Amino acid sequence: EYEEALALLEKSYSLYEEDKNRTGMATVLNNIGSIYLKQELYDQSFTAIDDSIGMHEKEKNHGGLAAAYNNMGYLYELTGKKDRALEYYMLALREDKYIENSLGISSDLHIIAEFYKNIGDFEKALFYYKRASEVNRRLNLTARLRDDLQNIIDILASMGREEERQLYMKALEELKQVQ
Repeated sequence: EYEEALALLEKSYSLYEEDKNRTGMATVLNNIGSIYLKQELYDQSFTAIDDSIGMHEKEKNHGGLAAAYNNMGYLYELTGKKDRALEYYMLALREDKYIENSLGISSDLHIIAEFYKNIGDFEKALFYYKRASEVNRRLNLTARLRDDLQNIIDILASMGREEERQLYMKALEELKQVQ
């Protein structure tokens, strides 16, 4: 239902524009960029997300910037520009840290870990999964923590680090028993 979603977002944009709500307009642009991403319309996606970033920067909307930076990172990753993707993922993490958005930090760390896992840099992936798992443990986000622990276990197995892997397997089993 992409066309219907775009029509609704364009209507939302017009309403925010009438109210001179630049934060709302920027958020809508980022959402439009997400839809274009799903449709593989990368040029349109880039334009919408880039415009969103510019508006969020002017409004100093750090949460909106983090979301738009993550979308831009994903766009760059999909188009094979890995260095630019990582740059934007790190910018998203910086913005979420600035406003102490724990849920955003958790997501950002996971996204960065996945990025490193996908490019085969398992040491860095492990580092970011471990950081994400600590945030998720503090926030009591068990589903996210379970996912992070499983990724850590899988990576450690592929690296032949059995002793450390056993520690994380024990932690995962304990987590499952608590639930």
